[in-house]
Amino acid sequence: MSILSKVITTVFGKKSDKDLKKLSPIIGQINDVYVTFENLSDEQLKNKFSAIKDEFKILEDGFKDSYKGD
Repeated sequence: MSILSKVITTVFGKKSDKDLKKLSPIIGQINDVYVTFENLSDEQLKNKFSAIKDEFKILEDGFKDSYKGD
């Protein structure tokens, strides 16, 4: 690594470190949600994801309907 690269990295930081800093809150949210799913039975998980799928379908249909009028 050249001296110029070391100086630039020292001043501005590494891109990977910046990316990790941005992603940390999202990873925390994912881990929080995971804890709620962790203790569900297989049947409860199927029902939960079926409900999520239904909610997504409703949102998707509403989105499509809002752009049909344009």
